[in-house]
Amino acid sequence: MFRSLLRMINGHRKPLYCESEQDGFRVVISIGREVRGASDIANLFSSQVAKIWPDLFSTMKGGFDDYGHSDEFPPAMFFMHVGRTTPDVYMGKESSYHARFEFEREKFSHTLPFYDFFLDDNLRTVHHQPVF
Repeated sequence: MFRSLLRMINGHRKPLYCESEQDGFRVVISIGREVRGASDIANLFSSQVAKIWPDLFSTMKGGFDDYGHSDEFPPAMFFMHVGRTTPDVYMGKESSYHARFEFEREKFSHTLPFYDFFLDDNLRTVHHQPVF
């Protein structure tokens, strides 16, 4: 019984994952279960990733090029963590979702570059920024 209870509790903590292949790249979308409406967000992003991917990809490619990191892009896999924004956080009044892409820099590096997107209700980019 204890194992069943533990499995149930851990099941609520595990993030929701969606995987997709876009233009030959593997995209893994993760939404924490603690995020309000996590299942709905997972369904929204998994159904719309093909539509928004070209803009996200070209924006990230341009950002990596502009900041002198073009040799690090594109990665083998794109890992995107999605959450809701609230009015009290950065870009929270202008956006509904925060999507953070994490990239492996090098095999033995302790730092990860990120690329943040702030998206509106229609998943259009209202702000983006690389974090190297």
